[in-house]
Amino acid sequence: MSYIKHILVIALLICGTFLGYGFVSGGNIFFDTEISSEEALSKYVFLDSDTLNSTIISYTSNRSLEAYTLHSSCNTRSRYLSENGGVYYFKIEYVDDLCTNPYVYLSYQGGILSNTQLTLSLIRQGELVDYFGDFPEEELVKVSTVYNRMITSLQLFKTIDTSLVTDDAYGYLEKHRKYHEYVYRDQVLRSVLTGRQEAYISPVPGYQISEKTNKIPNAGRPYRNSYTDGIHHGWDIDAPKWTSVVALADGVIVRVVENFHFSDLSKIKEGENLTEDEKLRNLDLLRGKQVWLKTLKGDVVFYSHLDSVYADIQEGTVVKSGHPLGTIGATWVPDTNYTDFHLHFAIQKNPYNRKMAGKYDIVDYMKWDWYFRGEDAQSVLSGQKALFQ
Repeated sequence: MSYIKHILVIALLICGTFLGYGFVSGGNIFFDTEISSEEALSKYVFLDSDTLNSTIISYTSNRSLEAYTLHSSCNTRSRYLSENGGVYYFKIEYVDDLCTNPYVYLSYQGGILSNTQLTLSLIRQGELVDYFGDFPEEELVKVSTVYNRMITSLQLFKTIDTSLVTDDAYGYLEKHRKYHEYVYRDQVLRSVLTGRQEAYISPVPGYQISEKTNKIPNAGRPYRNSYTDGIHHGWDIDAPKWTSVVALADGVIVRVVENFHFSDLSKIKEGENLTEDEKLRNLDLLRGKQVWLKTLKGDVVFYSHLDSVYADIQEGTVVKSGHPLGTIGATWVPDTNYTDFHLHFAIQKNPYNRKMAGKYDIVDYMKWDWYFRGEDAQSVLSGQKALFQ
């Protein structure tokens, strides 16, 4: 019986093709052989921008598409603009910056035309900060030089009448769009360059970076030798439970761990033959609730043992120096009488490998050297005075 149904579906599809329409599924998805040549004014949509969070999409058709709209699974607004010589122009605008689905289709009376799919590149500011953060400074300067050359060459198209959507005006619209895209990218890049020159602030307002030798990088933790490298990778700042912790610099959130539970500690592996990756993952479990901040220097800061993470802190969120991230806790300690509350934070030093820009994963970040790795206490205390304000 299922074989017969399969044959009937194929037959319906073939008949539909000859009629110019094809019914695919449930009356909601169609294909239309009379529509072709979909094209976007720009495939890049910058979700955080008030002006670049939209684009124009055109379709060629033998009949009127004025009653059609654009469909996306994201929160968008679309409208028909105009027609010229069988080319129909539509505008789609992304209402928020949370969209991840890049596909756009023509839609008619609630039905989606499957053969009109267009793939856009949806970009958030945080992704650019993350990407440029991995560049060596000299490479950032080179890219900025290229951007500025393009901005200068397109200066004539900075302000034009964007309501003229015709074949004759389309080339001007494309150049106008490219001008503003280069400006947007260059502004993000320049913010990264500026951030490279700024010192870090204390991540716990009102509390100074610790100078106690057992609370700074490279202090021994021999009781963890069986499941980690037995070394303290960062600083501990003593402060009461629920004290707010903040971004120590401008940057982007690259990881948030909120669902940690004490039972997760049972996943820790022990033994003499543990790999480096296994030791790093064990150490990651000991951090409890976390926020990872990638600064404009490109460094990644691990905020650990947090009691809570504020609701506005999500992966991809761009934050300014001093922005609240969460509160101090002890989410890795099951002892309800625990009183040694502190923020543990480590700063992983970016190796600036442009080929890996924007491609690092969690373990990659953990494999970077932490600041002052291998240095004695005196060198650490001297170096941290220059690193922090």
